[in-house]
Amino acid sequence: GNVAAYICGHSHKGRIGTFDGVHLINLKGMVEGEAPQTAWSIFTVSDSAIRIEGFGEEEDLELAL
Repeated sequence: GNVAAYICGHSHKGRIGTFDGVHLINLKGMVEGEAPQTAWSIFTVSDSAIRIEGFGEEEDLELAL
């Protein structure tokens, strides 16, 4: 009950899922795009959501908590 998300990297395609109510976030690798395009993220966590601002090949996401 104390874990909201498990975040790791990297998977070449990136993957998002859930298991027992925990968000599973596997980020894309920074080397996925052709220079200068890569993949990285900024996470913002609040009481109600995890917001992921994606750059390059990484997508924007909002995951409810």
